[in-house]
Amino acid sequence: MRRGTTVGGRYRLVRGPLHGGMGEVWIARDQRLPRQVILKRLRRRDRRGTRSDRREFDRIEAEARALARFSHPHVVTLHDVLTLPEGRCSLPRRRTASWLVMEYVSGGSLADRPPLAPRRAARVGAQVAAALAALHAEGIVHGDVKPGNVVTTPEGLAKLADFGAAYRVGGQETITSPGALSYTPDYAAPEVVRGRPEPASDVFSLAALLHTLVTGRPPRPLTGGDVDPFVAERQAERGEVALGPGLGPLGELLPAMLDPAPKNRPAAAEAGRLLAGIAGPQEPLPRGDMDGDGEGVGQDSESSGRIALPGRSRQFVIVAAVAVVTLAAAVWLPRLWPDDGDDGPDRKRTAPVLGDHRTVDPCALADPAALKRFGEAELDRDYGNFDRCDILVDTGGDDPVDVQFHFDTGGGSGLPRPHRTEGSVAVVKEAADSDSCVRTMLPATDRDAHVTVVAQNDGSDDSVARLCAMADAATRVAVRRLNDGPLARRPEAAPGSLVHEDACALLDARALEAIPGVDARDPDVGFGNWDCEWASTTGDLWLELRFDQGPSPDAGDGALTRVGGRRAVVEPGAEGPRTCRVRVVHRAYGDGGRAVETLNVTVGGDPSEDRLRRLALRLAGDAVAGIR
Repeated sequence: MRRGTTVGGRYRLVRGPLHGGMGEVWIARDQRLPRQVILKRLRRRDRRGTRSDRREFDRIEAEARALARFSHPHVVTLHDVLTLPEGRCSLPRRRTASWLVMEYVSGGSLADRPPLAPRRAARVGAQVAAALAALHAEGIVHGDVKPGNVVTTPEGLAKLADFGAAYRVGGQETITSPGALSYTPDYAAPEVVRGRPEPASDVFSLAALLHTLVTGRPPRPLTGGDVDPFVAERQAERGEVALGPGLGPLGELLPAMLDPAPKNRPAAAEAGRLLAGIAGPQEPLPRGDMDGDGEGVGQDSESSGRIALPGRSRQFVIVAAVAVVTLAAAVWLPRLWPDDGDDGPDRKRTAPVLGDHRTVDPCALADPAALKRFGEAELDRDYGNFDRCDILVDTGGDDPVDVQFHFDTGGGSGLPRPHRTEGSVAVVKEAADSDSCVRTMLPATDRDAHVTVVAQNDGSDDSVARLCAMADAATRVAVRRLNDGPLARRPEAAPGSLVHEDACALLDARALEAIPGVDARDPDVGFGNWDCEWASTTGDLWLELRFDQGPSPDAGDGALTRVGGRRAVVEPGAEGPRTCRVRVVHRAYGDGGRAVETLNVTVGGDPSEDRLRRLALRLAGDAVAGIR
């Protein structure tokens, strides 16, 4: 896996891997929603995989189950879980990779930070305690609270991460994989080392974390890299504590939280109340080592210093009643198309229904009449890239529902199992969001492309069920037309339209040298060559060049400027943190010239807004010069 790869047809890897080994972690850009996310990847081999492979895979599944229960402001959010095949779709299923798609928290972890004032540390502690109280209310114990497993926003809000060691006492379902518990001796309560963890164990670990934030070291008599692991474990098992100076008001609270006897410690909710009473104001935290592996992620077991407690030391049953996240239980490896070498006498070849990608008309799939029962429906050709067509449905709300038809490259790898197959078209129902519903069509005649219908709520009051009813109605028409044969060609465009241009050809190798480490010969090419992306192989920078249609940009969108003599707008953060987009107006068309075609250049991956702006403007100028 490398930078620039798109996972599950949605998440483009832009930085990583941040952790080696089996807990591979990437920062990715969600191409459907304007946000960056964290992707944790684990390859699961076939049944011949090693025992450690299976154990680590089970650990990742445990993290998913634990995270899935919670929507809390101080717990990292789990957005999605994917299980995808690796390798060519035509191969038998031998390997899969599971991905956890999680909230990206850009402020980094609490590890390796400059010391905090006691009252500022107490504010962090109160927030983490609130997260722990929510976990404990469900019977879940985090199991490894420490600085590396708490990440922060740029504003300094703390969020608890890395639930790979989470478990629950009581019930009938195990969270952690059988045979081992994980903990970090410097932060572990004595009962954890003895194999008897409980909610009070997290309170002990939180106190050790706070001590480290203020003094720079855990509250043990012996600490540091030279301490023998056996000695560290013995200190933890005996509950040996040695507090440092300078704890201020925390000096009165930490001893109770670090009591060797769990029953003597305050509960997480009570600890949070006490910490809030001495906490200082909410404010950004001093920057730490943001170049380390833990940026926005939380550490996993590959680099956390955890110790695995053998199963023989477990003197209790760790079980859970946890809502299970379905890790794509039915991974679909489509066999709609025979292998390239499968040319037996009964094989039938059918002409592609899409034909030439650069001339096929996406509006050939759209029929406004199919949506009239939902409201007044109108076809709109002049929005988005040239691979798209829209029907706007006025349902009586403030804004119409936008039913979009997209062509895209790639087959069905990574999608859920088809809901149905009609003729030569498989239909996939993707999970609906609160403001959109998605259907994907895979024509057997075009194994290198697919069609997506999205019914999107742009501020209207329509329910998800109503959005999905619109998506289904639009999909039924599109499936019928895909089965009827080759689609119609798009109306002839004006000679000066960007539809005639190749986005991948507008920047030559010399221009792309502005992105250090980029391989100019290996772009990620979108449908019709109207969208092209490059990523550095040595750093975090990435570049996207795409065409667009819509209203002319104005000062409300960003800073107006000119590029190559043309009107343009600069939009920092338009596609998430650490991004800058420049939209250059290529030409106006339509009634009164209200619609325009734009060349959009987006650069991301650098923390300097000024550098991204200069780079985006430079590349936009080079791209404009490349237009014929």
